[in-house]
Amino acid sequence: ITGASSDVGTSLIRRVYRPGDRVIAQGAGDLSALYELKKEVDDLLLIDADLSDISAIRLFVQQLEGQPCPTHFVHLPALRVVNTRYKNFDFDRYLLDLNVQLQSAILLTQSILPKMAKAKFGRVLFMLTSYLTSVPPKNVSAYMVAKSALAGLARSLAIDFAKDGVTVNSVL
Repeated sequence: ITGASSDVGTSLIRRVYRPGDRVIAQGAGDLSALYELKKEVDDLLLIDADLSDISAIRLFVQQLEGQPCPTHFVHLPALRVVNTRYKNFDFDRYLLDLNVQLQSAILLTQSILPKMAKAKFGRVLFMLTSYLTSVPPKNVSAYMVAKSALAGLARSLAIDFAKDGVTVNSVL
């Protein structure tokens, strides 16, 4: 689970964890919520990786290479939405958000999906936003572009890996 240190991430782990499961939880910076969760989850591997940094994403992927093939992958991370008029669009901040949401998803799934396909089983889930199905609030263009790209990735991967027993979905 990427973005596992968020409220959604820790709640998800509490809800789906069963004794005997191995959970790999990625967070960045303050992992105190995950350290607390470690008391409840027997086999919880915590990885501190800054998904806004492409080098850190690549290192995270390398750390996963030695792990057994995952059965499930949940991608939750996103930077906080910044409400900014388009004329003040902060391109550097936008690129950071693309790293966190999209580039990390691409690099991680490039590593994980072939293993799932070989095992003929896997479940992948991307967290999107309800803004994609309705009129979004004003001044969130950078966030909308990143989420739209992630939605496109999910749809494409779903088609590419369905024949291998791997499902790729997204949640709004």
